[in-house]
This record gives sequence, C-alpha cells and structure tokens, in this order.
Amino acid sequence: MLPPVLLPSERLQPPTPKPLQTAPARIHDGRALPLFQFAPFEPVTDQLQDYGVIFKSAIAITPSNPNFLDYPDQRSIMPCGNRRQLQLTLQRPMKAVALCLQSYREFRVDVLDGDGNAVAVAIQPSPWSVEPSTEPIQQHSARTCCKAPTGHIRLDTAAARELMIFSPGAFLLKAIYLSAEQY
Repeated sequence: MLPPVLLPSERLQPPTPKPLQTAPARIHDGRALPLFQFAPFEPVTDQLQDYGVIFKSAIAITPSNPNFLDYPDQRSIMPCGNRRQLQLTLQRPMKAVALCLQSYREFRVDVLDGDGNAVAVAIQPSPWSVEPSTEPIQQHSARTCCKAPTGHIRLDTAAARELMIFSPGAFLLKAIYLSAEQY
C-alpha cells in the first residue's frame, strides 16, 4: 500500500501542540502571583517579594501580538530587551512552583540551589515540526497565523533558590503558582 500523498496546503498546517507531560487535572495547588497588578511595560523586580519571588531583567506586558493574547488587559512577564531568559530568585523555600509559559519555540527551566548547581531541569520541546520545504515563506506564514502554544510545568522546588527560564525565541510567563507551607 502506498503512503498517502499530502497536498501542499495540508503540509503547511501546524501540528497540534503537545503538553510537556501528562498533566493532572490541576497543574497547580498553590497561590497565583498577581501579575495583573503590573502596568504594561513596567519593569518587574522586587514587587512580588512579599510572595518570596524576585525577578531579574523582566518586564510586564500586554501582548500586542494576537497570537499571544488570550483576553484584553492580559498581563504577562517577558525578558527585557533581546534577552532570551528570565531569572526568578526564591527568597524562601517553596514546596513546588508551577509555570504557564507560551512560545512558538522550545523552552527550558533550570532549577538551581543556593550554590548555583542544577537540581532539576524541565524541557518543553517545540510543538512545531519544521520539515525541509521548498516554500519557506508560505511555511512561515502558516506558522505565524496560529495561536502560540502554551506549556505548563510543575517543578519540585524544595531545594531551589533560583529558576532560570530559557528559550531561543520570544516567550511569555503567563502565570506562576507557588506552593509553600506558609505564605
């Protein structure tokens, strides 16, 4: 039996995004940080220190790209400038941290202890299958017309003091949930 022949328009359709892992019904069991309190383009540093989190090189935005926007007045956090990483410092021990990240590209979260040693790593592969094409402009157009995929990661952070989030492309931190014994 011969394999099916794909028409050019079928080859350009993006695959369905796949989650990092089989997520439980609730990806988080903690308190959501109030990202809505930030004004667009406000630098995010120590405003959330009451929750035990300090950001480095971060800025709050309301996405102007409709592929990243879920609702009006949405607030997300992204790296400042051309940086492709966010750094979160945990001021006190947290049982777990859950992140909601949105990107067209893969992203990686490194969990570091107080000495800067990696104690855990989570990687969300890109949901886009980029195959060689003789029509790169059309393939690019098909990819950018669709909503950016969202990934959810829950990390055990009992020994963590820093989280480093990396991606080779633009990404947003849409939500962060902290699970601790006390707030």
